[in-house]
Amino acid sequence: MKNFRLCWDILKIVAGLIAGITLGISKIPDKPLLEYKPPTSTDPVPLMPALLGIPQEHWIIASIISAIAVAVIVAVDGSMAIVKAKRTRRDEALRKDIQRVLLASLKTLSESTGVNIVYLGASVFRYKKTKEGFKLNLLERYRLDDFPPRSIIKWTQGKGAIGAAAQKRTTVHCDWVALSQSLRNKCAPEDQIFSSLSDEDRFGFTDDELREMAGKYYESLATPILSASSRKILGVLAIDIPNRENISITQSLLGGRDKEERLAVPAAALLAQILEPDYALD
Repeated sequence: MKNFRLCWDILKIVAGLIAGITLGISKIPDKPLLEYKPPTSTDPVPLMPALLGIPQEHWIIASIISAIAVAVIVAVDGSMAIVKAKRTRRDEALRKDIQRVLLASLKTLSESTGVNIVYLGASVFRYKKTKEGFKLNLLERYRLDDFPPRSIIKWTQGKGAIGAAAQKRTTVHCDWVALSQSLRNKCAPEDQIFSSLSDEDRFGFTDDELREMAGKYYESLATPILSASSRKILGVLAIDIPNRENISITQSLLGGRDKEERLAVPAAALLAQILEPDYALD
């Protein structure tokens, strides 16, 4: 999209230059003011022939065509601006609706766990098919505190609880409470701690990704956002408890059927009602 915008801006500049140049040249007459009459001829010879060998009448036609082209570009550009403004308003309304659901979910989680709502976080990822399978693009990240910062993980099939939830189309819980405590307390060298993890507990992460994620989060709960018919996946809702000094927990707070059935699944159903009409417009 960025490349298209750049090319479009360059096209507008070039079209404007061509229109201006051709209009200016079209005003230059083929017959110059100065003429030279050879002694052996009665016909004067122009010292300035038609510019670039193109008669003035052709330059006039070229200026008309370029002016029409500029007018078309301006009209298209204006239409694109209107569509973009409409999309921006739609996105803002969508974000506000999503934020209301996420805030309500975090408030419920805070009341049930005793963890200050300021520290909790929730995110919505939009599902998109790719040649390799799918990817999940962050649509909305809601935190009252900026910690932890956004990760650079590319969420694909089997990557983290988020990727697993989209792949399996079921709620997936990632419990790293013990792992986070081990890393914080330095119970053993990091490489040794990571090598002792099972594939299931690694959630498809490399050691470097584990250092980033386990250092930021105690646990997360990811739930697929499904269409009304449950045939189409729209995205993934992820709720997390961050790993920080303000929070001291020794066991999972997001595990258990109650958090899935009373918190994650209902929130995902509300998000589906918001996202499904938006998908239909794309």
